[in-house]
Amino acid sequence: MLNRKTLLTLFILTLSGCASGPTLMPTPNLYTGEKGYPYSDLKAEQKNAQVDMLYVTDRAPNPEKDRLEYGSGRSPSIGFGSTLIDIGNDMDWDRLMKVSQSESGRSHNMIVKNRIEQGRFPPTPHPFSVVNSLPVEDPETKKVFDKTAAKFRAEINRRLALTESKNITVYVHGFNNTFDEATANLAGIWHFMGRQGVPLTCTPSAHSGPLGVKS
Repeated sequence: MLNRKTLLTLFILTLSGCASGPTLMPTPNLYTGEKGYPYSDLKAEQKNAQVDMLYVTDRAPNPEKDRLEYGSGRSPSIGFGSTLIDIGNDMDWDRLMKVSQSESGRSHNMIVKNRIEQGRFPPTPHPFSVVNSLPVEDPETKKVFDKTAAKFRAEINRRLALTESKNITVYVHGFNNTFDEATANLAGIWHFMGRQGVPLTCTPSAHSGPLGVKS
């Protein structure tokens, strides 16, 4: 039998899949009853209207922008980092709690404040040589890959240490979503899941299938 949390997750994933822009989804019915939004277990630093989340993408950075932005084009390498989403454009926590337990169903803007790329893996395909009829990966490329992978794991572990739940929620968006729409959708999902665990957006470019696989 599906439990309450599973039903909630399925519901908000369905809503986010058909979202037309970066706005907060309507409050799930599960939060409009007596129990309301489950904020009692949150730490003081978690009680704000912002979501700091991880992302992984093979989208190419837009060189024409003054700050880091990702377009729809594909990069030969995969980057990861953090992005900060503001729910309701500087809404305070008390107001957010009223919105999160209201039946009004009003949408609120999800503002992407910044994008900080923390690491980038080597471009694919990795160079290699053939030794005794077997492919051998270039040692310098492997060193960079391993160092980047270790940095990515360390960032995930750092975030897991800040929450009681040791789960990672991975969100892969559907067709025709921008980077900001994808990260904003997961920010709303994670908020209505009780802000537990680590949210991670996997946002492929418009010119690829699964990350790194050209369609």
